[in-house]
Amino acid sequence: MRYGERFLSVELKDERVIFDLDIADHPSIQNVGERLKLELKKPYSSHPIPSIAGAESKVALLVDDLTRPTPQRILLPVILGELEKAGVKSRNIKVIVALGTHRPMSSQEVEDRFGEVAEKYEVVNHDPEDSKKLTNIGATGKGFPIMVNRELWEANLTIGVGNIVPHMYAGWAGGGKIVLPGVSGEQTTGGIHLLGGRIRPAYRFLGRVDHEVRRLIDGVALKSRLGYVVNTVLNRERKVCGLTVGHPVEAFKRGVAFAEKIYRQTIPEPADLVIASSYPADIDYWQAIKGVVSASLAVKPEGVVFLVTPCPEGISPTHRAIREYGAYGYEELNKMVEEGEIEDAVAAGTLLYHAQLREKARIIVHSDGLKEKDAEALGVSYAGDLEEGLELAKEFLGEKNPKIGLIRNSEVLPTLQPL
Repeated sequence: MRYGERFLSVELKDERVIFDLDIADHPSIQNVGERLKLELKKPYSSHPIPSIAGAESKVALLVDDLTRPTPQRILLPVILGELEKAGVKSRNIKVIVALGTHRPMSSQEVEDRFGEVAEKYEVVNHDPEDSKKLTNIGATGKGFPIMVNRELWEANLTIGVGNIVPHMYAGWAGGGKIVLPGVSGEQTTGGIHLLGGRIRPAYRFLGRVDHEVRRLIDGVALKSRLGYVVNTVLNRERKVCGLTVGHPVEAFKRGVAFAEKIYRQTIPEPADLVIASSYPADIDYWQAIKGVVSASLAVKPEGVVFLVTPCPEGISPTHRAIREYGAYGYEELNKMVEEGEIEDAVAAGTLLYHAQLREKARIIVHSDGLKEKDAEALGVSYAGDLEEGLELAKEFLGEKNPKIGLIRNSEVLPTLQPL
C-alpha cells in the first residue's frame, strides 16, 4: 500500500479481497508542451490568447499549490510564452498561488514548484484573510458574500491552471474551483464548505458535475471573470495523459468526460473493510480525508475504513477546529455552527462532512504524523501498523474473514458494477 514516498505491506488471503482499485494506467502524452501549444491555438468554446490579450492587458495566472500534482513547471512556460507573443508585458503578468485556506508556500517551495517562472514573474500567495487584497463582487443565492482576490478582479484576462480529479465537495477539482475556494475570501470559502458539509450524504457528490455546490462554484468563477482554464488529467504514474484548454465551464466538463476513464473504477459489491491509501493527498489529515471519502463509496454501512496515511504536517496547520471538534457528531456540530460556537466556517464544513463519514463506517488510521491522541480527537481509532489495523477491524466487525477492498489512490472513484 502506497504510504507517501514509500510502501507498506501486509499479507491478505486472496479469496477475501473482492476488489483492488487504482487509477488507470493510461498512456501519457509524449510532448506535453507541444500539445499545449496546439490546444492554446484552438481552445474549446473560447478564443486564442492573441485575440483576447494584448500589449496593455493585465493578466492573472491562478495556479494551484504544493498539495496538488499539476505539472506547473511544464505548463506555465508555454502559457507565458503565448502571452508574450500576444504582446503582454511580463511586468503586467502576476502568478497567484490559489491556496484556498491552505498554508502559504515558502519562497523555497515556490522556487521548487515553479522553477524559472518564479525568477522572471511575480509569484504571490493568495491571502483569504486580508481584506485589503480582496474585493466584494456581490452575494451568492445562498446569502453569503462573494469575496475574491482583488488582482483577479482587476485583471483583463485571468487564466486558471490546475488538474482534474474527483473532489469531495466540488464533485471534480479543476475548472472554476481555482477561484472558489482557490482565490476567494474566508467568508466565501466558508460558505461553500458549509453548504457541502450540510448536504446528506455529502459524499454522494463525489464524481458528479451537476449539483448545487458545483453550480455555485462555476457561477462565482464566471462572475469573477475567470476567462480561461488549462486543466490536466494525470495517469497512475502522475504523468499528463489528458489536457483541456478553453472556457472555464465547457472545457472543464470536456476534461471531466476524459477523466472519468481514468478515475472511475467498478466494484462488484461494497466491502466489509476497505483499506485505503491517502496517496497523493498525504500532507495532513485535512487532505488525507479524501481517502476516507473515496472508501465511503465502497464500504458497507457500519463497515470499517482503514486509512493508511503519513500526514507529516499532522491534522491541519491552518484549521485548529478540526482537532478541537473532530470527535463530535453531525447534529451536535450543526447546532454549534448555528449558535456561532465554531467560528471557522471552512473547518465547520469539513467537520460536518467528517461526521457523516464516521456515521457510515468505523474509521481506523495508521499514520506516523498522527498520534493516538490525534486519532482520539478526530473520533477515529489508531493502529500502530497494518497488522494491528486489520485485527482491530476484525474486532469491530465481529468477523474473522471479512470481505476486503483495497483502494491504492485517494482519487479513485469507486462505482458499483451494474447488474
